[in-house]
This record gives sequence, structure tokens and C-alpha cells, in this order.
Amino acid sequence: MFDLTPEQHHDLHAAILSQTPAIGPDGTLNWEQLDGAILLHRDHYLYQYRVSRGPLRLGYKYLSPQTLARAFHLDTLDSGWMPDRILRTGSTSAGDWAVLWIPRQKHCLTIAGAGPDGTDLTLTVPLPALVWVGRNQDYWLWAVSNPPFDPKSQALKPPLPNVYGHNGKICWGANVPPIATAQSLPQAWHTFITSPFSGHEVYGKSGQYPKNVIRQLKAVAGRRTYPVSDLQPLRSYDNTIDRCLTQALDL
Repeated sequence: MFDLTPEQHHDLHAAILSQTPAIGPDGTLNWEQLDGAILLHRDHYLYQYRVSRGPLRLGYKYLSPQTLARAFHLDTLDSGWMPDRILRTGSTSAGDWAVLWIPRQKHCLTIAGAGPDGTDLTLTVPLPALVWVGRNQDYWLWAVSNPPFDPKSQALKPPLPNVYGHNGKICWGANVPPIATAQSLPQAWHTFITSPFSGHEVYGKSGQYPKNVIRQLKAVAGRRTYPVSDLQPLRSYDNTIDRCLTQALDL
């Protein structure tokens, strides 16, 4: 810091006052000096911006606290792990995200072209417990061997087509998933699990049938539970659900 004499303080203050201020003494905004301003009232944020100078025309847009935080990289919102079906929610500069727990249960699957003479095949199969993750319109799916949920559980490949084997990311094909939120995650899961599966990404997901997991799905159809010993580890990330989430979402 520099020490100023009283005379230098006076000269500096006078120089500052001589500039045309962006905000007048009565709080009026000087739009000759401003391109935009964020106005706050309680929990509401209004972004006011200059559209044109002559004549002066202003635009307005309401901002949520989450949008404002992401825009300025002020905060990363994260609920932490919770003991509910919605396991975790959060928000980063890349978007909102959420995690859904899917207990082990039977599902009705349709596999395109896997039936006799190339017809669609419908199977009722047991699936292991699954962890469903969404951010924006990107989704990931990982299997775990045994409930209850533990973020330190080993991440396993879900025994399903249309899930990339190296990281668990969903290949949606022509389907358009909803934007991921805690509220929309069950809907996104329903869209995925009820849409016809293809023969895409069928390798390396079954110990019994390593070349085609669809053969394993046919074999376990009608059984009570999926044989967890058949599940294969996810190897591209550090091998826990917690680390998979951190790396997939870049948390």
C-alpha cells in the first residue's frame, strides 16, 4: 500500500468524482456507462441489460439463485448422499444433476430383432440393483451387486444393451430423454427401460455370455433374481459408485 498525503487524497477523490458515474447519487443507473445490471429484491434477481443506445431500449430477464451461482461460478450445490430413492442432487456450471436408486426387480424388456425371424422379443427379466444418474440430457447407469445402497460399492456394468461398457453412459438412439432433475429422473428411467433395445453395446457385460448379453437376458428370463456373479466390473473409472459419479460429472 502507498501512503498518500492529505493533498493527494483530495486530488484523488476529486479525480474520481470528475468521472461520469455509472450509478448516480440517487441510485439512477447511467446507461451510457452500463451494458447491464443485476437488481436484487429479497429472493428475486432481475437482469436488466441495454439492447440499444439510441433510442435507449432495455431488456429484462429473471434469474434463479442457481442460475446466478452457476453463471459466476460462485458455488457448487450438492445434497450429499441421502437415504432415499433420490440418492443425491446437485448443480454445477455444467447443469443440474440427480441420482436415482432402482432396487433389484423384474422388468419387461423389448429387444428389437431378437425374436424368431427377426421379430421383436419381449422378456420379463430380473435385473440387479441399479444407480441411474442424469445431468442435462446425459444419463449413466451402473449396477451394484447387493443392496442396500452404499456409495463405496463396486460399480458394475448393467447387463443391458445400449449402455456404453467403458463408462455406463446411455446411448439413446432416436429417443429424446427429459432434462435431468430430481423430479424427472423416474420419467427418464421409464423412457429408457420401456423403449426397445437394439444389439448395440452387447459385449463384455456377462460372464456367461461375454460376446452378447442378450443371450444372458434370454437365459435368466423368468428367474426370481439376476445372478450377481455374472456381472462384470466397470473398469474405466475408479471402481466405486462414488468415484464413478465424481468423474462422470466432473465434480
